[in-house]
Amino acid sequence: MNNVITRFAPSPTGNLHIGGVRTALYNYLIAKKYHGKFLLRIEDTDRERSKEEYVQDILQSLQWLNITWDQLVFQSQRSDLYINHLKILEEKGSVYKCFCEKDRLEALRKDQMEKKLPIKYDKKCLLNPAPNHGSFVYRLKNERHEKIIIKDNVLGEVTFDPKEFDDLIIRRSDGTFTYNYVVVIDDIDLKITHVIRGVDHLNNTAKQILLYEALGKSLPEFAHIPLIMGSDGKRLSKRHGAASLLEYKTAGFLPEALNNFLARIGWGYKDEEIFTLDELLQKFELNSINPSHGIFNYEKLLWLNGHYLSKKNPAEIISLIKEQLGVAIGDVPASLIELIKPRSKTLQELYDQLLFYVNDEITIQDDAKKMIPPEMIKPAQDLIEEFKANSEWNKQMLEQSFQKVITKHSLKLVQLAQFVRAAVTGKKASPGIFEIIEILGKDRTIRRIESATHFGME
Repeated sequence: MNNVITRFAPSPTGNLHIGGVRTALYNYLIAKKYHGKFLLRIEDTDRERSKEEYVQDILQSLQWLNITWDQLVFQSQRSDLYINHLKILEEKGSVYKCFCEKDRLEALRKDQMEKKLPIKYDKKCLLNPAPNHGSFVYRLKNERHEKIIIKDNVLGEVTFDPKEFDDLIIRRSDGTFTYNYVVVIDDIDLKITHVIRGVDHLNNTAKQILLYEALGKSLPEFAHIPLIMGSDGKRLSKRHGAASLLEYKTAGFLPEALNNFLARIGWGYKDEEIFTLDELLQKFELNSINPSHGIFNYEKLLWLNGHYLSKKNPAEIISLIKEQLGVAIGDVPASLIELIKPRSKTLQELYDQLLFYVNDEITIQDDAKKMIPPEMIKPAQDLIEEFKANSEWNKQMLEQSFQKVITKHSLKLVQLAQFVRAAVTGKKASPGIFEIIEILGKDRTIRRIESATHFGME
């Protein structure tokens, strides 16, 4: 394919969500795979609902995922273009003014519903035009009789009966233009070659084809992507995951994992699961998208994120924690990060497990308090004495000290280890206790165990 130009066209009426991001990713992949251009078009013609904060959310989300655009376009700045094309349609006789009032249209709609007829305008102002009076809208003449056939790169051939469609309103009485109109004008003007969007736009595509034909323009290629469903089979919503993509960022997910995860919802290549962005560019094709709806599998996202997190070195992780979680954790030993990495699926989980080292003071969590029973106070005090008596501080010395205490008190290693783990980390679970306290250091370990013995006496 030559001169490929795709576009992602979100409305800034809310935060960018998972479904929208996948659409952006697919558009980006096709454009860059064939050395074309990827455009970002902000469809901000809804004056009341469009907000600058949502524009920034869209821009920041895509930038975070490294989905970079070649051109940024705002519909609100293109009114002259829409007016000029309306004049062209008027000159061609493809549009007409409709003066019908709201009450008449409502009555018409009610009558059609009662008679179980298609809900559409009856062409009164076209067939029996009255003298111009009051406000009016512009409608596109739908005079097509042949079936509308969409040759879709994902769904195959889809057919619509044009008789089912209204004479589309393309300009409202307040002078604003409608979605189906401005989308077509923009796509024509920007020379979009591939329109890749959700399958919920399929009906809109059929209507928009009438506009392409009225303007005498050739059609782009179409690809309608199946929806993303929750694990319950229902359309993805807030209850299935975060409402905004950037919430995944602050929760500690990595952009590599999200790109990989989103690309794989409804698309696959052989039996492979792991794809970098460069690998996706090489292997992604529209006709390999599954036409069935994809499932949002949160557990798979966690698994992928854990995989990419495991590939990061300690310096990268410290930098990512600062960038994504907004926390500067200072000088944390690389050995501790390497120890905790395999137990973490997100940056947030990893950071939470570092807190026992980062913070001077810790709080013993409720489920860990039961690991500090009164009968373990004396063994813990003896362990402190063993530590103080040794000038060394290494894993071998720690193991020997533990062994002496559990032999003296006829304990199992797990009993003493649980006490010390709760004392030094505040948690019920952690990596190996000897590795943890070796990294924590002698003074901090002793101080925390002493504090826990006082807690156990209460």
